Amino acid sequence: MVSWSFVLFGVSFVLSSVVRATGAVIPPLVILIISLWIFRIPFAYALMPVLGANSLWWSFPVGSGMSMLMSITYYRFGNWRSARML
Repeated sequence: MVSWSFVLFGVSFVLSSVVRATGAVIPPLVILIISLWIFRIPFAYALMPVLGANSLWWSFPVGSGMSMLMSITYYRFGNWRSARML
């Protein structure tokens, strides 16, 4: 269940690394915070009565998938190309 979510997280990690290398470090950080606190943790809590402990394991692919989608969106449409390093 969790193993294949590392592929989703890997895509997010690579795209975030490319963006961070240009000097835009805050948006990838915000994306990871959102995927953890807005998607992964609430998903686990919301489905705990239905899935039990498995809701924790299913929350990993959900959080990784949302992180990947947000990273792809920011990579494609964000203004990270105009960021400058200090």
